[in-house]
Amino acid sequence: MAGNSYTVLYNFNSSPQSASILAAPGGTLTITNLAAGIYDNIRVVLNGCTSNLAGPFTLVDPTPPATPVATGNGPICSGNTINLTASTTSTGTTTYAWTGPASYSSSQPNPSITGATVANSGVYQVIVTIAGCASAPATVDVTVNQTPATPTVSSNSPVCSGNSLQLNSSTTTSGGMTYSWTGPNGYTSTDQNPVIPNTTSANAGTYLVTYTSTGAGTCVSAQGSTVVTINQTPAMGTATPTHPNACGSSTGSIALSGLIAGTTYTVNYTFNGSPQTATLSAGPTGIVVIPNLAMGTYNNIAVVLQGCTSNVLGPVDLSDPNPPPAPTATSNSAICSGETLNLSASTTATGTATYTWSGPNGFISTQPNPSIIGAVANNAGYYYVYVTINNCNSLSDSVLVTVKPLAALPGVSSPVTYCINEPALALSATTDPGGTLNWYTVASGGSALGVAPVPSTLASGTTTYYVSQTTAAGCEGARTPINVVVNPDARAVFNPNPVMKCAPFVISPADVGLQTFPANNSAYDWYADNVFIGSSAVFPGYTINQPGDSVTIKLVAVSAFGCKNDSTEAKFYTFKVPEPSFSMSDSVGCGPLSVTFTNSTPDLALYNYSWDFGNGQTSSLQQPGAIIYPINPTYNDTVYNVTLKIETQCDTVTFLRYVRVKAPPKALFLPDRSTGCSPMRVEFSNVSLGLNNTYYWDFGDGNTLTSTSQSPVTHIYNSGIVDTFN
Repeated sequence: MAGNSYTVLYNFNSSPQSASILAAPGGTLTITNLAAGIYDNIRVVLNGCTSNLAGPFTLVDPTPPATPVATGNGPICSGNTINLTASTTSTGTTTYAWTGPASYSSSQPNPSITGATVANSGVYQVIVTIAGCASAPATVDVTVNQTPATPTVSSNSPVCSGNSLQLNSSTTTSGGMTYSWTGPNGYTSTDQNPVIPNTTSANAGTYLVTYTSTGAGTCVSAQGSTVVTINQTPAMGTATPTHPNACGSSTGSIALSGLIAGTTYTVNYTFNGSPQTATLSAGPTGIVVIPNLAMGTYNNIAVVLQGCTSNVLGPVDLSDPNPPPAPTATSNSAICSGETLNLSASTTATGTATYTWSGPNGFISTQPNPSIIGAVANNAGYYYVYVTINNCNSLSDSVLVTVKPLAALPGVSSPVTYCINEPALALSATTDPGGTLNWYTVASGGSALGVAPVPSTLASGTTTYYVSQTTAAGCEGARTPINVVVNPDARAVFNPNPVMKCAPFVISPADVGLQTFPANNSAYDWYADNVFIGSSAVFPGYTINQPGDSVTIKLVAVSAFGCKNDSTEAKFYTFKVPEPSFSMSDSVGCGPLSVTFTNSTPDLALYNYSWDFGNGQTSSLQQPGAIIYPINPTYNDTVYNVTLKIETQCDTVTFLRYVRVKAPPKALFLPDRSTGCSPMRVEFSNVSLGLNNTYYWDFGDGNTLTSTSQSPVTHIYNSGIVDTFN
């Protein structure tokens, strides 16, 4: 873009270059002041963003020299020398400019790179310059293949003659390899880690190995080496005894032939089964003498030189002069491990005899009939016994004792689980081949059951049985337990209280009264009228919103062990809203008025009643019967408010009706005058008592009047004489 400054990056003859250039109008960048050569990997950078690549481009001088001829000696193996050569047909004073991998450069026409590595592989180019003009570059591709690293070599030296020599080699170089070993006595091998069996002293010396790569090129490593020592294993010829010259003395000896004169050996042997060690030197004839030996049996005789153990000689019996005859040794072998080993010795010689026993695991006894309680495998082997009479020891007799191993634990699966009252199967276990099972109800002691037991599942809990096996040789092993677990069924119990409340009845966990059984149940599922409402060890809650309604709450307890689930349910209610109602035999009548009240409230028996008859009388009877209403002493009609009230835990409801008791009328009037001149006008005020009356007036002069109004009436009296009117 015109006017922007770009960072320009490129390679000149493989050498990285950079420049900052301003774009000219039209967006063109020009890299100036360039010499002849190859320019490639050209890109520009603006605001951290890098463009696409351009190149390579070759710039040449006018009438440049001819392109030189470049050669190399590749491929080579790493560590060797790369030899590059360049020549030109152009004349004049020539300079050369070589470039190549790993930033290589040289001005020699025929340069060399000593100790080349794989990093020196690649394309090398050379340019010749004559009179300031550079030729086009010439290139040569040189390959440097990896030479395997010098192998690391080891062995199991020193080795005793007759044993195997193990040679080992490795290299840090990866890839396929072939191997070439050379060594003493014309030894060769193509194994990476060869073994030489049955070695002799001729196999001692230096062993060399080279690795040859099997990849590109054939490159051979430097030699790895190891020095092997072969120590001669002693070889004894005979063991010649010299018997003690006196009873009870240590004047006997054993001469070992076939050894190297003047050489000191470690001599190992057993005396009556007891291990012994001595350091002794061979005499001029190559004989080692074990001196100062008493009468007895000497066995497993061997010598050790430089860690190499000879062949084994023996047994050799040394005896006192004129010894008693050897005793007879017996035992109760074979026995099972853990049983008592009983040894027994007897002699036909006369005189007072003492017995000397020796045997495996350091056993020693002077009893004629010793015992080993709880014998184990270490007690197996040969036991030796000799008798001593008058300080003369007999030859030894031996008895071989076998301690048979106990049977291994039988294979069992434990625990065995059942649900309560579930039919059970006989217990089982697996034995080794030839083994038989023994079943017990106790961990130790007791008698074996005749057959495999069938567990009882009548009650929940854990019962432990025990099983062992007896080998075909009759040895019973330890007992292993089998736990039989009888799991309980689920239990669903809740104790609702109360079961009836006023609406809305919010049924809470306290109202339900759940009894949990964590040893039985894994879940508590709740239902309201068979609709699932939750699963919890706490009742999730339910509300009866309407009065006079109910719901059945059901609990399903889920077994924690996959046994039978259990369920229970209870019904909860809300109180009805009472609807008090009653009828009356009369509601209007002349007093005294008898009115019979009949309670017609629905669900009559559910409630308590409070009657107020309006005349001062009350009742709490369900059916109060007849009530007498008297005449009003004021001769007025009386209206009595009769109420029936029902009080429940939730509501107080009152029902009201009226009773009207009519009074008999009482005629009363007041004249505004009682005397006067004829015609005399008299106004009579009607002050009669009683309601809704019809008034009959008789004025006493033969005139009458009927009226339903209590309004005053007027009458005119006419008389020619003084007269009285009633």
